Formats: sequence, C-alpha cells, structure tokens
Amino acid sequence: MKLKISYALKTGVKGEAPIIASLNFGYKEFDILKNEFVYKPMRYYIGIKSHKDEWDNVAKKPFNKSKYAELLKIEDQIINIFKYLEHKKDLTPETFKSELDVKLKGKEESKIIQRLRIVDFIRNEIIKTKDIKSESLKPYTGLANKLEKFEEKIGKLIYTNDLTEELYLQFIDEAKDRLSKINGVWAIQKTFKATINEITRKYKITLFNPSVDLVQKDKIQAVSVDSIYLNFEDIAKILKYQPETDCLKNTKLILLTLLFTGCRESDVYKIIPIEGVDKKGEKFLYARYFSLKTDTEIVVPILKPLHDAFIANNNLPAQQISQ
Repeated sequence: MKLKISYALKTGVKGEAPIIASLNFGYKEFDILKNEFVYKPMRYYIGIKSHKDEWDNVAKKPFNKSKYAELLKIEDQIINIFKYLEHKKDLTPETFKSELDVKLKGKEESKIIQRLRIVDFIRNEIIKTKDIKSESLKPYTGLANKLEKFEEKIGKLIYTNDLTEELYLQFIDEAKDRLSKINGVWAIQKTFKATINEITRKYKITLFNPSVDLVQKDKIQAVSVDSIYLNFEDIAKILKYQPETDCLKNTKLILLTLLFTGCRESDVYKIIPIEGVDKKGEKFLYARYFSLKTDTEIVVPILKPLHDAFIANNNLPAQQISQ
C-alpha cells in the first residue's frame, strides 16, 4: 500500500490560510452516483498556515523556505506514522487521524479520566482547537457562557460526573425562561448534545446523554415554519428575463445556481456540471464540491434550467462578486 500526499490552501480565508494535506492511501468508499467504490483521500489540517501570495499553486508548496522545510519535516512524520500503523495492521482513517493529532499537534490520546468540567472542555478542546470558521463556533461559545451563568446560580461547577437528567432539565428550563423562541432553546440542546458526543468520543467516560436518556416528551423539538420568498411564477419570470449587460447575466447565473442547487452563497462559484451515467446508461448532470463552511463533500443534481444557464455561459461557473 502506498501513501500519496498533496497539499492545498483552504479557500475563502482572509490572511493566512491553513494548509490542508490530502492523504491518499488506498481507502475506498462507495460512490452512489458511480455505483462503485472509489478512492477517498483523507483531508487533514497539518497545523501550518500560509498567505495566498506566498503559496506556489503549481508546486503546491509555500515559497517561504523555512515553512517549506517545516512542511517536509511534517511530511516525514506523516510517512512514519503511516508505516507504523500499516505494520500494526491498524490503518484506518480514524486511527491515522488520531495518531496524527497526537504526534503532530500534541493532543492527548484518548484516556480514562474520572471527571472534567464541561465548560473547560468546550473552551479548550472545541473552541480553541477546531479548524472551522468562527461562525460555526458561536453556538459553542454561547453554550459555554450560559453554562457558566447557570453554575453561578446553582453555586457549583458542573463536571461530567455531576450531569444528571434533573440537572440537565433544570438548565434547559433556565434557557426557556431566558429565550422567547423555542427554536433558540432547541439550538442550545443541539449544541449540548454535540458537546457530550465529543466528550464521549475522546474520553472513555459514560455520562448522561439527552439523545439517549431523555424520554421523548422532555426533548425540545424545532418548530418548522415555511417561508416562501419566491413562488413558481417569480422563478418563471427570472428564467424568462434577458439581461442586457454582462454584469446582470452573471448575477442571473448566481441566482439560478442558488435556486436550483440550494448551495450556500460561499459555495456558489464551486458549482460546475459533471456528466454521469446511471445503471441504465442514461446520462445526467451533477456537481461535487467541498463546502467552505463545513469542509464536507456535497453532491447536487444539475437540473435543466440551470444546465441551460451554464450552456449560455460557455459551461463556466459565475464570476465571483462581492456579497
């Protein structure tokens, strides 16, 4: 088994951007669109950053010699970890990432502990270490702040072994009193559950889990309200509209891409039609990209109105404009 390593800068980041290593070592996942197993490289933040103008897009490395030397040093470590796990016959994306976290970033290995304060875990092991945008970390910051206020009210710090159904429901009731909208309480519950899952994933401890241990009547449910901004007649008008300038043509393509794929505004310029073939041999179009916000792979179909718009634009995505 061979390890292939390539590097890229994370897009959409101002200033210094994290360098992402793409590690391909023969791991496969089933591709529903192709109806076959395909190679799936593991994307990993190696802990080094570089400015866009200091990055060689052709050689896929930083121009800065000291940073490049650091990159080569890390690459040697990655190769050694790969060989070690391969020799142990314990090479999976999960074990590979865990070893990289320990050796490259100094993260502690999963260990047996008796207790830890939940607020400290959120601040030190989620907010400070997660390689995701600050917008995505806001719910965790809000949860930590609310838990601290709750600790002040009850007069004690909340550790994992203190978390019971009674204490959890008391905290949720406090949130209900403070917030006017039930969806706000549901969002807190969702973040709390995600935090507990992170703790149990990293540490070998058992603690109260609202997803499993709460009865259905005590679980907060999000309220779904349909908000219609454009009806079918509105969309038909947009499709029929013939822009008079290149700027408006580009704007129409952006709007149609958003309408017919449901992608985020930050991902609209990544939508490029790819031709696929189903089991019956019929051709279809789809787009595949990594979301800027969540760094997850997304596959969306390209419907005919959007396909026609791409054809009119020489099969090119829209040009990027400011928000």
